[in-house]
Amino acid sequence: MSRHEGLNNDAELVAGSRSPGPQPEKLSRLRHCRRRGGRRWCLFLTACGSSDSGKREGATSDKAAKKLLPAFVASSVAEPDIPAKNGSAAGFTSKVDLDALATSVPDKLGTGAPLKIMSPLWGAAPKGNCAYYTQLDKIAGTNITWQNQDGNTYGEKLGAVLASSSIPDMMVVPGWELEGKIANAITRKFMDLSPYLVGDKVKKYPNLAAIPTDAWKMGIFGGALRGIPTPSPAASFICPFYRKDIFEDRGYEVPTSTDEFMAWAKDATSAKAKVYACGDLSWTAANIFGVGGSGSLGWNMEDGKLKYRIERPNYLEALEWSRKLFAAGVVHPDDKARSGDPSVRFAAGEVLMYNNGHVTLPAMRPVIALLLVLRVGDALSVGFEQFLLQRDAVGAGVSEVLDTYVWNVGIHNGDFSYAAAVGLVKGVIGICLVLGANKFSHLLGEQGVYKK
Repeated sequence: MSRHEGLNNDAELVAGSRSPGPQPEKLSRLRHCRRRGGRRWCLFLTACGSSDSGKREGATSDKAAKKLLPAFVASSVAEPDIPAKNGSAAGFTSKVDLDALATSVPDKLGTGAPLKIMSPLWGAAPKGNCAYYTQLDKIAGTNITWQNQDGNTYGEKLGAVLASSSIPDMMVVPGWELEGKIANAITRKFMDLSPYLVGDKVKKYPNLAAIPTDAWKMGIFGGALRGIPTPSPAASFICPFYRKDIFEDRGYEVPTSTDEFMAWAKDATSAKAKVYACGDLSWTAANIFGVGGSGSLGWNMEDGKLKYRIERPNYLEALEWSRKLFAAGVVHPDDKARSGDPSVRFAAGEVLMYNNGHVTLPAMRPVIALLLVLRVGDALSVGFEQFLLQRDAVGAGVSEVLDTYVWNVGIHNGDFSYAAAVGLVKGVIGICLVLGANKFSHLLGEQGVYKK
């Protein structure tokens, strides 16, 4: 009997499922693929048994795949401004009224059975009792222990865990890891979901039925539907930043087309003044012209033929536009030489637009708020030794600070009680500054030194 026996049969299959076949007591692992920012993510549900079908390798024909795919029923949770069509994502051009949102699965389907989920995370991992995790368990009726791993080294951890006999109940696998032995492990170890989801059977699970039918092809491995994809429109985390202050000062309009950009770039560039319109915008060019991702994400089926991203016309269009920028002399010379830090040139006003997808001021706000709180308490401490050493040279009238005043009154004049009182007042003021800065960080939505 599996330890997941307590899962409600009406729950979404992403939460748990039974293995088909002659051994129903064995649970298998469930893969949940998520496409985010043009990339896929996969979540696996581990079990005590295995559903090895013996079919390991080989591709699945389009005709065979259609027999495995679920039907599609558009989501009714929110009314989109642009309805989904032919499998496309629904579009929203205005704010969604939260009060008007419907509930796709109104009942609490979890039974409180413990689940461990291994997932990549880029950043500081939240504590297990954080408000989001707690509320999630409360609403869904689950009891999840999150095993967040460093996203930068997740591939190494993933391979080691899949090769071991100790695997968490669920595992998230980024799409760029779905190659080689990882893909083979999916075929060997994960169950066929089509008996539960094929055709109209998926309508039992509204959230799964809202996934476009064609997207389910991402979850087919070894001739079986082993994953649940949740696709979303591609949105790169790398985007162009521009100097808004300089744009406003010089009356520039933000370009809205490639032609407008080229015209603006030539006007804004002044090699004599060492000001260039942009850095290397190859990433932006790829986004503008809709170039697909690299690796396994770069492949797509077009007119019955499998094509890689460099074989498509939009790839050449992106290259040509980038080439024109360099040829026009609007790209900073250091970007041509791939030297130096583009963000430094951007901050100095040497380039007015550049790519960035890593560290921005909004991303640094928590650190800025924390450092503000930690440092503001020392605002009254401007140093002691340097002022004391320079006292005789410049005179007490211009070199006296609180620290030297306390030393002079207490040590030099022997008035220890008064000196201690001055030091205490200084400490109280420092505490007030720390508490005030921490309150300010709370107003910014940050945690500060301690939570509210």
